[in-house]
Amino acid sequence: MDTADFLRHLQSLLWYQDQMVHVEQIPVREATIGQIDPPLDERLYRKLDETGVTSLYAHQVEAVHALRQGRNIIVATPAASGKSMCYNLPVIDALLTDKSARALYLYPTKALAQDQEKKLAALDCLESQGYSGAYARKRIETTDGAFGVAAGTAYAEGFISANAETYYHLPVSDYSLTYARSSDHERMARYSHRIPVD
Repeated sequence: MDTADFLRHLQSLLWYQDQMVHVEQIPVREATIGQIDPPLDERLYRKLDETGVTSLYAHQVEAVHALRQGRNIIVATPAASGKSMCYNLPVIDALLTDKSARALYLYPTKALAQDQEKKLAALDCLESQGYSGAYARKRIETTDGAFGVAAGTAYAEGFISANAETYYHLPVSDYSLTYARSSDHERMARYSHRIPVD
């Protein structure tokens, strides 16, 4: 069933009558591409090339320029139009060029966070202390809010990362071993604070 047949089917249903007030078919149009100026870090361009991205859409370029200027943006485009690149590119570029840069990503659902984590991992070109890939200068965690409930946080997830980097195959300190062995509840109780409820 194509889209037009599906819409006709919906309109024919008694319970759906008068709910659809306008139908319009928008014709396909050519993609508009652009160039980021000043360019991104060369390592990021190589990673984009490895993933098959040879050019950027105009809306991605415009978003990168706006974010570099410290402006807030909203990206509202169809599915698979590269919205993630709009913020991942300037973030990774900043991390590559500024060793003190940090980024915090917040997503409303765990599934979306995991999907975005895969997109971010595909562009991973960070290095730290001679190591690259999965353990370089980053800590990625996803949570569904259970820790906040256990720690008595009323609305939002309460968390603070005690150590900025996590290495699973490198020598770790005694503190890190103790931290890793403590239960999630104990850890969250130590670093979470109750959010006052009015």
